[in-house]
Amino acid sequence: MTSNPELASEHGYYMEWVIAGKNAWKGKNGNTFDHVAMHSRNVLGYSGETNADGHYMNASNDNTTGYLNCKMRQYLLNNMLPALKALGIPFEESWMKAPARKVSKGGTASDPGSDVISDKLFLPTEYEMLGSHTYSNSNAEAAADQGRLGYYNSNERRIKYNKDNEVRIYWEASPYSGNSTTFCSISSSGSAYSNYASYVRGIAPAFCVA
Repeated sequence: MTSNPELASEHGYYMEWVIAGKNAWKGKNGNTFDHVAMHSRNVLGYSGETNADGHYMNASNDNTTGYLNCKMRQYLLNNMLPALKALGIPFEESWMKAPARKVSKGGTASDPGSDVISDKLFLPTEYEMLGSHTYSNSNAEAAADQGRLGYYNSNERRIKYNKDNEVRIYWEASPYSGNSTTFCSISSSGSAYSNYASYVRGIAPAFCVA
């Protein structure tokens, strides 16, 4: 599934989407509807930003408010989602669903608890991308509550590029467990990774249709 390539190029986007999972969150966190999870095949840019293919999670190295209150989430909902709509994502917006997802409240406590977040455009958690916990909190983001995106069954499939075909590290929603400064990410080789919250890294958002 791709956007109009000429329109995408004009606005600084390279857009291609993969079906990353089917009914990944059905039966979890109160979700009852059938759905398909779509995920950006590569990192997306927003033409209004200096770093056109990336953004930070927070302006400072802080994960203590979790994904719920981070700058990245605001950016996705207030900037990127309207921009994608303007570019003509190839489906009716009414088809978009906002599945309830559990994401850790922060990185410092051994079990900081979870925020239940329902967004139409979002970053997957570490478990949703890898099916395991390497740096994320396995209590706050328990496997039983997570939606596994089955398309990502290898490191190779997790590697993502920008519009210039350059490999980019990209963000996940999960705070790094055990510190207050870092969020989880996917490395340039497609494996589990992490970065300080203020680093500019790629954005690979997901959404659900039903």
